Amino acid sequence: MVRLVATVVLTWNDWYVYKDTTEIPDPLWSDHALFKSSLGNYSNWDPVTIEQQIRWLDQAGIDVALIACNYNQTDLVLLFLDKAQELNAKVKIAIWFNGSNFTANTNLVLEGIKNAGDAVFNHPWYAKLDGRYIVSGYLKQPGQGWHLEYWKECKDEYPQLSIWACGWHPNYWETLDGVVDVMIPWCTERNSIAEINAMYNAAQQWKKQPYNGYGVTPGFDASGLRNPTSPRIVNRRDGQWYIEQWQNIKNLVPQPDIIMPPTLNDAGEGHTIQDNVESRSSTTNFQPFGVKYLNLTKTLGDAWKGITPTPLLATFSLAAIGGGIGYASKPEKPLTHMLVGAIILGTVGFIIDRLRS
Repeated sequence: MVRLVATVVLTWNDWYVYKDTTEIPDPLWSDHALFKSSLGNYSNWDPVTIEQQIRWLDQAGIDVALIACNYNQTDLVLLFLDKAQELNAKVKIAIWFNGSNFTANTNLVLEGIKNAGDAVFNHPWYAKLDGRYIVSGYLKQPGQGWHLEYWKECKDEYPQLSIWACGWHPNYWETLDGVVDVMIPWCTERNSIAEINAMYNAAQQWKKQPYNGYGVTPGFDASGLRNPTSPRIVNRRDGQWYIEQWQNIKNLVPQPDIIMPPTLNDAGEGHTIQDNVESRSSTTNFQPFGVKYLNLTKTLGDAWKGITPTPLLATFSLAAIGGGIGYASKPEKPLTHMLVGAIILGTVGFIIDRLRS
């Protein structure tokens, strides 16, 4: 049985977090995004940023991080792979080809896969499903994004790919049969369980997909980027909306294999789960939420996977032994020596417990 939690790490729209391009995008997202991270105005190519985001992905219990890139940016994926290996991270890395924001390049998926090459796909930290390399993307209506004909082209030339598709146009999902392994409904703007269930059920109509995907969202607020007089707002309700969607999983038939919070860091559309130090969004009552959603994702994801927190057995056991040794070494004035012994061996025990978990 497969149970994975995946999310997208945005890298293609550096605009709203860091002005490192000669182009002038419209809008300039850095001026309009409603959420800011402790990273400040970061560049997604900065090794410091990459390291922090990988640490956050591990903190959230994410199994697969889908690194968003254009067809000619696969060297960025290699930066994430190398850093994940350096950190011995639990999260594995895969490619997310973004088509919806680069419509002119929608026919270059196959070229992107060729650009990635063995250096990316044979990397020990590259994510696989059933031994096949995961490649993913956002699908819009034909002509508007990475759609069927280009994914089929990739599948024909590289049958060893496991193609994951995300989208919210059920009217053409049937065309994905036989090409896509996982169809994950993109539920960022949905604000009721009924809406989310309807999309999940629509995805189940096409039975040639071997795995079922379920999309969850912490909230949504793109009013800083789009028409602020008529935005679609999905209130976070201090995490309750996120919790309700995870709790709904037990009611789904069939059960999903992959759960997907949409992104780690989309501050522009306001469904970011990475740390937050400034919020100008009504969805959080204009209050920053810190690392709440990283921790919620870890707790809810582990519960869904059936993982229970590892008791701190080594921590307390070794701390007790250290205290005993301290007492034995200085029985006439034991307190300081007991405390020092407990701290030293307790720290060793804590490290052991963390490695076990």
